[in-house]
Amino acid sequence: MVGFNVLRYDIPLLIQKGFKYRVDSLGRLNALWHNTLVIDYLQATLLFNGMAFKDLNLKRMVKWARKAGLGVGELYGSGEDVVKWYEEKRYDDVVEHLGRDLEAVRVIDLNFRRFYTALVKALKPQ
Repeated sequence: MVGFNVLRYDIPLLIQKGFKYRVDSLGRLNALWHNTLVIDYLQATLLFNGMAFKDLNLKRMVKWARKAGLGVGELYGSGEDVVKWYEEKRYDDVVEHLGRDLEAVRVIDLNFRRFYTALVKALKPQ
């Protein structure tokens, strides 16, 4: 599984919702999600943000990807927008936001060596 902030948001949410809706037992859901190979690009890029979660978001990672020459498309809205759109029943906007986030992570994942190398070079003292 590949994503951005999946270890701190998506996986705990999937476990919680799976238990709430009786998909399986809490133990089996934990085993499923915690025994899955996960690349969380929030975690993987901490080094390039001074080992701090603060201000490390997908928008910043997309900016770094563009500097590395990756063709990452524009993001659409923010997580805060998603909450508002959901409450307003603007589901097409939610789907658009999620689709663009997924596409950005996909491009970075498929080109991570190039992305990582560019970030390492940018951090090296001149």
